[in-house]
Amino acid sequence: MRFLFILYFVFFVFWAKAQRVEGNVYGVLENEELAYCSILVKGINLSFKSEFTSDLNGRFNFNISEGSYEIQLNYLGYNTLIDTITVKEKEVKKLIYHLSEKTLTVDIDPIIRANLIPESNTLLINKDNFLKLSGSFNDPSRLLTKFPGISSTNDQSNFISLSGMPPSMAGWFLNGASVVNPNHLSNTGTFTDQSSASGGGVNMISGNSIGEFRFIQSPYNSEYFNIGSGLSDFVLDISEGPSFSIGLLGTEIKYAYKKQNFGFGVNYRYSTLGILSVLGVPLGDEEINFQDIHLRFYRKGKKYNFSIDAVVGGNSNIHEPLEEVNFLRDGLFVGLRGRQELISTRFDWLENNWSIKNTLNYSGRMSTREIRGAEEVIGFRIDSTEFLEEGRVSLKNGVEYFINNV
Repeated sequence: MRFLFILYFVFFVFWAKAQRVEGNVYGVLENEELAYCSILVKGINLSFKSEFTSDLNGRFNFNISEGSYEIQLNYLGYNTLIDTITVKEKEVKKLIYHLSEKTLTVDIDPIIRANLIPESNTLLINKDNFLKLSGSFNDPSRLLTKFPGISSTNDQSNFISLSGMPPSMAGWFLNGASVVNPNHLSNTGTFTDQSSASGGGVNMISGNSIGEFRFIQSPYNSEYFNIGSGLSDFVLDISEGPSFSIGLLGTEIKYAYKKQNFGFGVNYRYSTLGILSVLGVPLGDEEINFQDIHLRFYRKGKKYNFSIDAVVGGNSNIHEPLEEVNFLRDGLFVGLRGRQELISTRFDWLENNWSIKNTLNYSGRMSTREIRGAEEVIGFRIDSTEFLEEGRVSLKNGVEYFINNV
């Protein structure tokens, strides 16, 4: 009993001498509380080091002795913030911190980069960034989930949701002009197992074909009034020389020849799972396959840039009836087949202080869905075929004027 009394007395004396630090952690917006933010406190010229976390509302408080401290705040998707504070005797120190979001920006040709959209609203990822960052699986949409406010709606597909908006409100663009859904296996991850207009199993535009990937989180222009879940815009390019790579989703081979004023390239990809299936590796009750090829040619003159890109791909997902039927789908033959094509022509005329940029795109996709079932297997007979075909021609042109030639 005497020991407990002494322990309580020592704790009370320490608590009485301790100074209180309290505050809030926010994101970019004033009312964006960051819950469970890591707060590391280290003493300067003091042998003190401890870690705290903010609560559900972004608030934090702790008691420390008099002195100077370094405070380090860490939160996933945000830049680390380091601050130095001095706490005086019997002081209640109140702090407010705002963390900035992490972004990937790169320096590229201003002719390509020029736009009316604020850079703070745009994620810019070039080929080097894309190929080095983990978890992309050579699919640009899957890489977006590493940034704040962007999440995946299904592990099997690359559907993304921006700030809770549905993936159906996403938009796809190539060289600034719109295209149809460029994804293979667009039924993947959908509740009805039917083709969708905004995502799929893997993007037909692979990492080897990307020169720049630009994702605009909330387009401001009236041109994009129906896009609420982000706009994905691609500038295509194939790096010089030959290469061969094997990934989880696709196996690729590419070659590109480049000179100062012209060049051409080709990139071909085949489903890695498709290769394993051909080799006899059992991969479950579905046979999934896709392939695509990207052909590119460009030419540069003293006052013009011209390029043409053609990307064509096909995919299939075949489910054969199982011997043991536990669910309706187990006894059905379900065959999904699709084809996509993208053709983009770009012509830029360049003067000293102004330029004209023109893009003409053709894009199309076709998909069929066959369902067959025998009455003796599922209790009734079913035989249906659904067909979807979509095509689009889009034109984007504009004039840019550079003040003082910058």
